[in-house]
Amino acid sequence: MIAADDDFGFRVDAAVGQVMARARDAAATIADVVAMRALMAKERPARHPFDLKLAKGGSVDLEFIAQSAQLVAGSTVALPQALTAQVLARLGQTGLVPQGMRLAEIHEVYSTVLQVMSSAPVSPFKEEAWTAAFKELLAGLTHYPDFGRLELDSAAMRAEVQEAADARYEKAKGV
Repeated sequence: MIAADDDFGFRVDAAVGQVMARARDAAATIADVVAMRALMAKERPARHPFDLKLAKGGSVDLEFIAQSAQLVAGSTVALPQALTAQVLARLGQTGLVPQGMRLAEIHEVYSTVLQVMSSAPVSPFKEEAWTAAFKELLAGLTHYPDFGRLELDSAAMRAEVQEAADARYEKAKGV
């Protein structure tokens, strides 16, 4: 919602909260999430090593962790319309995803990289777009000393996200 009268936004939030708090079959919901992610990986594979949206362990996986937790444990999360980073942090606070704060930090790095890539004047999914200046800009905006370190850390972050997703889905089946 972008704008509303005084209490309309609160009423919408309350209605969404009620829908999100409904009891669901956790195992079936998680199975649907895992199947949807597998279909996305097949139909929309990553186009570049820095396609941090679609890559395994990318921002789509962070979004799926957050959204599936909102569906399965909505009342515990208690953030029906929050941004992904807020939900991930909340998952850490509640213990549903112990590494939730770290995932929120990773989400911030991914978001910065994806924003820079989307504003590039040439396709960021073509190697010629990755000039030394572009790499330096990405490193600086993500607070890395150099692109090589960002590149290494992004691979490690993707592995962290994938591990967290696998653990969350396994645990959520029994919630």
